[in-house]
Amino acid sequence: AEEAEAKKKAEAEAKKKAEAQKKAEEEKKAAKLKAVEARMQAEKAKKQAAEAEKAARKAAETAAKKAKMAAKKAEMAAKKAKKVYRAGLSSAFVKDVNLVDGSEVDIKTKLTKKWILKNNGKSPWTDKVYLAKMTKGGLMKVENSKVPHLKPGEEGEVSVSFETPTKPGKHRSPNFFLCYDGKKFGDRFWTVVQAKSAAQQDRPAQEKPPKKSYAQTARKAAEDTKKGADTKQTETITKEKKKPDLKIEEKKQQKCQLGAHFVKDVTFPDDVLVAPGQEMKKTWLIKNTGNVSWPLGTKLISLEGSTFAKSFTTVLADEVKAGEQCNLSVDLVAPLETGKHTARFQLIAPSGEKFGHKYWINVQVSKFPSKVQLKEMAMNFLADEEVVAALQEEVPTVAKEIRQGKKLASIMEVLLAKRPELKKHQFVIFIRPFLQSAERFMGLQLDTLLSMYSFWAMTPFAAGASPSQAASNAQGSDQKQKCPAVIKTPAPAMEKTKNATSQESKAKAAQESKAQEKKAKQAPFKHQKELKQMKQMGFKNVGPIKALLLKHKGDVQKVMNELFNGSQ
Repeated sequence: AEEAEAKKKAEAEAKKKAEAQKKAEEEKKAAKLKAVEARMQAEKAKKQAAEAEKAARKAAETAAKKAKMAAKKAEMAAKKAKKVYRAGLSSAFVKDVNLVDGSEVDIKTKLTKKWILKNNGKSPWTDKVYLAKMTKGGLMKVENSKVPHLKPGEEGEVSVSFETPTKPGKHRSPNFFLCYDGKKFGDRFWTVVQAKSAAQQDRPAQEKPPKKSYAQTARKAAEDTKKGADTKQTETITKEKKKPDLKIEEKKQQKCQLGAHFVKDVTFPDDVLVAPGQEMKKTWLIKNTGNVSWPLGTKLISLEGSTFAKSFTTVLADEVKAGEQCNLSVDLVAPLETGKHTARFQLIAPSGEKFGHKYWINVQVSKFPSKVQLKEMAMNFLADEEVVAALQEEVPTVAKEIRQGKKLASIMEVLLAKRPELKKHQFVIFIRPFLQSAERFMGLQLDTLLSMYSFWAMTPFAAGASPSQAASNAQGSDQKQKCPAVIKTPAPAMEKTKNATSQESKAKAAQESKAQEKKAKQAPFKHQKELKQMKQMGFKNVGPIKALLLKHKGDVQKVMNELFNGSQ
């Protein structure tokens, strides 16, 4: 009985122990599951936080891009509005309110000069319009001045306060201009005063001696003839007085000295590439290095040795004072003949005296620029801010034309009709006729323009571009014409003879062509220099180029004309 009870107790304890162990394992398993769930929740939360951070960063970048685009658009709109406003500014001088030219004033006196000006432009005058005077260093803002706010068509009073000169005499003020954003506009105006000291004003006017009658003068002459030697002395004295002093005359000539020195080319630098018949506005920056202003009526004339613009003459409109710089411009037309051309000019005074440096323009006239030159012109075209602004505004128009299937030359003409200011750019001048010629042979898109110009020889741009193909096509057409259209049941013997003769003729033709190719390879090409020049221009299909060079006896210009215009 004791053993049975002990056994029961042991079993009960073992059972309790097993249950406790089982419970512990279940709790451990539950804790492990909770830990896994907690880890998964933590990873999920971390992932959500990373996604939220990424979304926030993306939203911030998008907002920054939008803000940047909006700022850029606002800046472009402001520039455009500023340009339109500046183009509409103008002024016209009406009259002097006070201190008309030649007015007498005291020296070392503070005065206020007033003019009446008219706003004859399209833009109103605001606070940003100010008065400036022309100095040796350029335009300088005048502090003690007043410019009214005027609408277009209105007149107002412009005034400036200044102190009269310290020395007596006639004095002229510098030229005054109305300015906006550092650039002058409208008429120039000035004042001229006669400064006098207090002593000059208090000094009584000297009375002129009364005029002598004819009898009195005759009597005095008779008395002088009696003196003899005295009269001779007086005559010699008067003669000496009448003789001009050569030194004084030389000093006067030295004082009035005209001068003009070249500073720099503003437009069309030396050896620039231009198209035949292109309109050009050549501008030089010139400095008046003399000690006087250039006289009214000064002209710029062409000199001997010029290859174009040989009889050119233009009169300078503005006054250029001593020490001032000015833009000297001439409107020219490039020669129609290709090659290097030069036009030389010089200033000439109304008296016929030529003075200053000689100025010239060197141009390289060509119908077909090289790939490097065309690429450089395209980069300059796209680097111009005004061009970029115009193209950005016309993007919808260009996209509409492309969707309608229009070709590039047609799109270019539509764009130039809306933006005529682009016609004067070098890139447009050269690429426009090329597009019109190329459009006859294939449809073009904007992104293939430059690559097509480079590899044009690989495609049939013009008649004669691939003479080998044309010859083969011509031979095929001749053979078709020679063969009968319908053959009615020929005899077997005749078929055999015809096949044999055709095979023999083909073999002979192949042998002759091989012999000609060998001779051509062995002999040097006749126009190697011209072929090299064509390669440098971007032509890579050498075979047709050689044939055309032989045809035109090495004349590159005629080869180009045939390739692009189809002229035989």
